[in-house]
Amino acid sequence: MYRHISVPLDGSTFAASALPLAIGLAEKTRAVLHLVHVAESKDDVAAMRAHLAELKAGAESRVPGGVQAAIVMGEVAMAIATYADEHEVDVVVLATHGRGGVSRAWLGSVAEILISTLPMPVLRQRPLRRPRCRYHAHCPRRCSCPWSAVGRRQRSCRTRSCWPRSSVPS
Repeated sequence: MYRHISVPLDGSTFAASALPLAIGLAEKTRAVLHLVHVAESKDDVAAMRAHLAELKAGAESRVPGGVQAAIVMGEVAMAIATYADEHEVDVVVLATHGRGGVSRAWLGSVAEILISTLPMPVLRQRPLRRPRCRYHAHCPRRCSCPWSAVGRRQRSCRTRSCWPRSSVPS
């Protein structure tokens, strides 16, 4: 099925959130996993190499087809497309914010550019959303309460956006 799977990375935990999906896919298909880090300048290539080496070491034990790590220079979308074309990548797996409408048009989207330019499939994955605060389960929005994870009482929430109107202190 797939022989080469590429994962574009930028050093963030957000981009690395696509790795478990790509590793699982590479495990099942016995494909080679390509970890691609795009650098727009030569300033922090040493830090990129260290980050890629760490990710590669973690993935090698699980991927029977092997793991290749590469740092490519250039504009992000074009560099990923060129790498994928040169290495005969069958699928590109990447994390996406899932923005739509005006925010995507304003901020741009590497994923959208890759989908429109690459001849191979692009598998986009949204990272898991933050769970709702257990004290604010009634709220349709996700709570950004810094205390929700440590189990403080509702009054400790500083955001107040999720509080019922009757309990908001004045």
